Amino acid sequence: MLRNLAGENRAINYQAIWGAGDFTSLETQSSAFVDFASSVQINSVWACVSLISDTISTLPVDTFIRRDGIAYPYRPKPVWVAKPDAMINASSFWQQCMISLLLDGNAFIRIFRDPKTQDILSMMVLNPLKVNVTRNNAGLVLAGVGVLLFGLALDKGGK
Repeated sequence: MLRNLAGENRAINYQAIWGAGDFTSLETQSSAFVDFASSVQINSVWACVSLISDTISTLPVDTFIRRDGIAYPYRPKPVWVAKPDAMINASSFWQQCMISLLLDGNAFIRIFRDPKTQDILSMMVLNPLKVNVTRNNAGLVLAGVGVLLFGLALDKGGK
């Protein structure tokens, strides 16, 4: 707005820097092909992902229950909150989740339950590059990893 008042014209604009709005192309202005694997090899990309995931993974995690619009700590705290994955510590689990979210936009977590009580025993972060998500005719979302197939129940609104 001030630029127009001063009569200033620039030789370069947003479209010239970032392209003509074609966000479907994976080619940069330097004609270099950029994908998941090549972006992680860039030090500044990995440094940002590492900084964000390391910071968020160390934040405290707790459970709450809402009564009359007020959140109260839920006790006893479920075991999976303190140790989500039986094989790794909680910080590493949440770090894996954040890395998946930052680099892929999705985090897929396999939940292992007690067959009798349906209580959560453990959770495992899945590699988002190996998960194939499809929807069947009944509206059930199916996520497949290799030969394993998981069903995800959705509400009636499809959300």
